Amino acid sequence: MLRQTIGTVLGLGLCGVPYSGPDIGGFTGAPSPELFVRWFQLASCLPFFRTHCAFYLPGREPWEFGAEVLAILRQYLEQRYRLLPYWYTLAWISSQSGHPLVRPLFWNDPHNTALWAVDDAFLVGDDLLVAPVVLEGGLKRSVALPRGGWYNLENDHFYPGGETIELDAPLERLPILVRAGTILPMAEGDGLVLHLYLPLDGQSGSGLLYSDAGDDYGPHRLERFSLAPLETDKYSFTWNTTGEYHWPYRSCSLHLHGFSTTSLLLDENRLPVQIDQVKES
Repeated sequence: MLRQTIGTVLGLGLCGVPYSGPDIGGFTGAPSPELFVRWFQLASCLPFFRTHCAFYLPGREPWEFGAEVLAILRQYLEQRYRLLPYWYTLAWISSQSGHPLVRPLFWNDPHNTALWAVDDAFLVGDDLLVAPVVLEGGLKRSVALPRGGWYNLENDHFYPGGETIELDAPLERLPILVRAGTILPMAEGDGLVLHLYLPLDGQSGSGLLYSDAGDDYGPHRLERFSLAPLETDKYSFTWNTTGEYHWPYRSCSLHLHGFSTTSLLLDENRLPVQIDQVKES
């Protein structure tokens, strides 16, 4: 049932039902702690995200499975909240285009026949690739990558597209990759962080952020972000806004991934940039 969740959500999305997801742990039965963790991790990357079961079964609340499991689940619940600006933007895109929020790996690489039958990994929008563990006892998993380049969300390790790779996936880890060139909006408290992932050589990057009051009836605003190559190792970052809704965040910062930047020019003023030292694990 865990693996079947992915194919079901992908199929519904392709048939015009963009918003779906499972009862985490299954509506019936009694999932083991491992199964519940893997199901929760997967569901945290699907449009519909809830724990639920029949009333006569053991509870599905995260704390029912012990402190170790609770710590893992908290990590992915917090990640879900950080990604809400991205999810909300995808929902708006779906309302305008009909495109599903969760997409098969061949969505932007339809000629890659190796991706046609993949039913255990998926894209969230165009920019996130999720490779859940769906086998009992699994600590690694392989995934065929669409074209382009991909960064590990956890440690920024880069993988060229078009290859099949193996990712470490202990119980506390859900492998998620970010497409090169992505500008990913994430919430941090009442602020916004734009995560800029270095595009492939000579290519551009982009991102969107949609905001409104949460009801889609009043004013809204749409931020369009872009990265364009200027010359060797230099990029321009552009931010354009349309709409009348007020800016909903108290602050905004940039987080660079894959860059070796030492300075940033903002309105012709040179600003220092501190590069994060991310260690692989």
